[in-house]
Amino acid sequence: MIRLLLPFICFAVLLGFSRSLVAQQTPLYSQYYLNPYLYNPSFVGHFGTQAFFQYRKQWVGVNGSPETQTFTIDSRLKNEAWGVGLSFFNDVSNVVGRTNVAFSAGYTVQLAPEQALSFGLSSMLIQNKIFFDRIQVADGSDPNLLSSVNSRTVYEMNAGLSYCWKRLKLGVAGDQLLQQEIKYENTAQFQSVNYKYVRHYVTTLNYDFPINQNWILKPFALIRIVEGLSPKMDVGLVADWKNTLWVGTSYRHQIGVGGSFGFFVDQRFIVGYSFEAPTSDLKTIGAGSHEFVIGLKFGESSGRTSDISASTSSTGSYSRKQAYKMELASQYERMDQLSARNQSNQQKMEEYGKLIDRQATELEQLRELYMSSKNELDELKEKNNKPVNSIQGRTELPVSINLEEGQPEYYVIVSAFKRLETAKRFQKIMKRDGGLDTRVILNNELTWFLVYTDSFMDLSLADEKVKRITESKAGDLVMGEPWIFIKDTVNPKGLPE
Repeated sequence: MIRLLLPFICFAVLLGFSRSLVAQQTPLYSQYYLNPYLYNPSFVGHFGTQAFFQYRKQWVGVNGSPETQTFTIDSRLKNEAWGVGLSFFNDVSNVVGRTNVAFSAGYTVQLAPEQALSFGLSSMLIQNKIFFDRIQVADGSDPNLLSSVNSRTVYEMNAGLSYCWKRLKLGVAGDQLLQQEIKYENTAQFQSVNYKYVRHYVTTLNYDFPINQNWILKPFALIRIVEGLSPKMDVGLVADWKNTLWVGTSYRHQIGVGGSFGFFVDQRFIVGYSFEAPTSDLKTIGAGSHEFVIGLKFGESSGRTSDISASTSSTGSYSRKQAYKMELASQYERMDQLSARNQSNQQKMEEYGKLIDRQATELEQLRELYMSSKNELDELKEKNNKPVNSIQGRTELPVSINLEEGQPEYYVIVSAFKRLETAKRFQKIMKRDGGLDTRVILNNELTWFLVYTDSFMDLSLADEKVKRITESKAGDLVMGEPWIFIKDTVNPKGLPE
C-alpha cells in the first residue's frame, strides 16, 4: 500500500514548492501515451531504444496559434538500471518562441518481480524568444514597444517519478523547477519586459485491460497543474489490435475532444495521427488541432513496442538479461514459499504421526486387555461346541454348528470385553480406522460386552459376513477372529448402541 501511495506523496511535495504563475508555457501533446518520456524523464529507457518525431499544429486557422516540433531519443544502458535520453523541441505560440534541448537520466529500482520504481532528472537549456516585430497595435510607432526579436538562454531542470505494477503505470513529474526569469531591455529607451518560467506538474495514469488474444483496451488519464491556474485533466481510451493497429478517443478539459489512430510496421516503425476539435469559443471558427507522430525502435527491444502496444511487463521492455533477473527473483520467491509450505506440511505430518502413535498405543492397550481375559473367553467359546439342549438356549456357538430347531439371532462378533467403557473405546477405533459400524450386546450370562457388526436370522448369512470382515481392512483390527454368537431368544439381554 505504501508503494502505491509513494508517487502521490512525492507529487504533493512537488506542489508545495511555489504558488505563482501567468500562463501555460510548455507544449501540449495528444499522443503522449506513445512516448511517456515527453512529460516524465523517469520513463527514459523504459521501452528499449527508440526515437520519436512529433509535429503539432494547434487551432488551425487562428493567427499566432501554437505550433510544436519535437524529437526525442532514449535508451536503457547495459547495466539495466539506468536509462538516458536526449530531447529537442521548438515551440512557437504567437509572439513567444521557445527552443529546448535536454539531457535526461533515469534510474529504476526493482521492488519485486512485477514492481518497479523509477526516478528521472532532465537538465536542459532553453532559448526563449519574444517576437516584438509580430505585435500588432494601432500605433506602430509607440515608443513603449520594443522592436525586432530578442532571445535569451537559461538553464532549467525537470524531475519525475514513476511506479509500475503489472499492467499499471503511474507517473508524476515537475517541469521548470528552477523558475528562471528572463529580462528583455532596451537601455536606450529605458524599456524592459520580464518573462518568468513557472512550475508545471503532470500526473499520468495508464492501465492495460486485455479483452482477448487480439484486443487490449488502454484507458489513460493526465492531470496538468500550472501554478496560478486551475488544474486541467485529459482522459482517453485506446483500443489496440494485435499490436498492429490502434484507434483512440480523448477529452481535454475545457479545450477539446479528439480522436486518434495509428499502426505499426514490422513492430519497428510507428505512425500515428490525432485530431482535436475545440469545445471552447474557438469552435465558432472551426479551429481544430492536428498532430502527427513517427517513431522508430532499435535493437532487441524492437519486438516490444511502447506504451500503446501490448506489454505484459510492469516495467516495460527490459532486455532479456533483466527479464532473466526478474524471473530468477520470482523463482527464488516461489522456492521460499514452497519451503515455508513444506515446513508447515512437515509439522502437520509430525502431528499426524503422533496421533497415529497414540491411536496405535490405544489399540495395543485394548489388545492387552482382551488377551488378559482370553482364557475366560476361550472357555466361553468352548462351551459353544456343545449342542443346544434346552429352551433357554443360553449358549454361544461357533460357525460350524448347524441349528435345526428354533429361530435364534446370529450376531457377528468382532471383540468382547468385561467393561462397557472398553467396548465403547473399541467401537470408535473400528469406525475411525476400519470404517465399520458396530453395536454392543451382553452375552446370555451377562458377563461379557460383545461388540458385533450385524445380526442375521440365517446362519449362512452370518458366516458370509465373517468372511467379508476377515478379508477387509477392518479384519486387522478384530480381536482374535470374528465369530458368531447366538442370542437367547427367550430372555434377550441387548444394549442400545
